[in-house]
Amino acid sequence: MKVTSKEEAFYIIETQKSGLPFGAIKYLRDYGKDDEILKKIIEGLESFEDHSDASLSYAIVAEGHIDRALIDPVIGLYTSEIDSSDFMNEQGLYLFGKLLREIGEEVVEKSLAEVFRLHEIDSNACYHFLFDSFRFADLDKYDAQISK
Repeated sequence: MKVTSKEEAFYIIETQKSGLPFGAIKYLRDYGKDDEILKKIIEGLESFEDHSDASLSYAIVAEGHIDRALIDPVIGLYTSEIDSSDFMNEQGLYLFGKLLREIGEEVVEKSLAEVFRLHEIDSNACYHFLFDSFRFADLDKYDAQISK
């Protein structure tokens, strides 16, 4: 079935009983910059704990919509002690890498702030997924915090 509109793609993603609706995902991923799609992506990322295929589908759609608005929701995948699925962890890590490469320093600053905060409180969150930000960081800038 060929998807022909955003609304149809949203409906398919949000009502799919099992599995991933690849046609709808591809349609939205390739759609181009769009505030409504970005809003759906953010909602999907922020509701990852429901382990739904819709959340994962919107995380895949996000590959085509890298934007500063995704920084906090993607980092949020790894700052909660709520366990997410392996698929969502992998997809989030892919998005995190794209954010680091395409946006850079703002992502580094926000992610390292969370790494240091969560380390300080001895959190059980999976914040180790954020360690990739060290590869993009000016380590001299964060030397005092790293030394702790």
